Amino acid sequence: MKTVFLFFALTFYWSVTSALEFVVPEKMQETLDLAIGGDPYAQEIIGEVFHYGRGVDRDYKKAFYWYEKSAKQGHAPAQDYLALFYEIGLGVKKDCGKSIEWLRYAYFNGFKESLGNYVWLLATCENEKFRDGKLALKLAKEDLQVNGETISRFDNLAAVYAELGDFEKAINLQEKLVIELSKRDQPKRLLKFRERLKKYKAGEPWRGYSLSQPEQGPQ
Repeated sequence: MKTVFLFFALTFYWSVTSALEFVVPEKMQETLDLAIGGDPYAQEIIGEVFHYGRGVDRDYKKAFYWYEKSAKQGHAPAQDYLALFYEIGLGVKKDCGKSIEWLRYAYFNGFKESLGNYVWLLATCENEKFRDGKLALKLAKEDLQVNGETISRFDNLAAVYAELGDFEKAINLQEKLVIELSKRDQPKRLLKFRERLKKYKAGEPWRGYSLSQPEQGPQ
């Protein structure tokens, strides 16, 4: 059994190493060595290499592998990445509960950039036991204050109002966002905002992925 495990471990190591050596053998090999040695910052960097396909084929499972290693050591940016992977099912089974858990860790570790996704999932997670509208409202206001007023953050706030059953506030806010977004060339995003507005007018909160961010190509 140990022999089989060692074989798969080495096979994975060789596949990662050869891929990186092919692109930037010296610079990235040093980072990979640090990651294998347990450095959480290097592990996050290697995760990003596979996440975004920077010089290698994009591989979400390998990205998840390295993000998880980094996240378990308390590295907040990797915890935020891991939450994203659980939220939309990249390289792992979709699980909004686990996504919320990792966002909570990232938030308490001082990564304020995680607030937006944390608020969103607290208000919209498909699994009722993980939703918390009151906490989401508190954090949504903090997010707007700390990270600034944006369409995405107000979209979060509208979803929170809907989760709390205050559909009048949700509708009023979402209508303003639809008007503002209509001035921009982001048709897919606008469609989602209109879908949410329709839900709120029907007295239903939003559930699931947001597509709240502007459309963009691979990073």
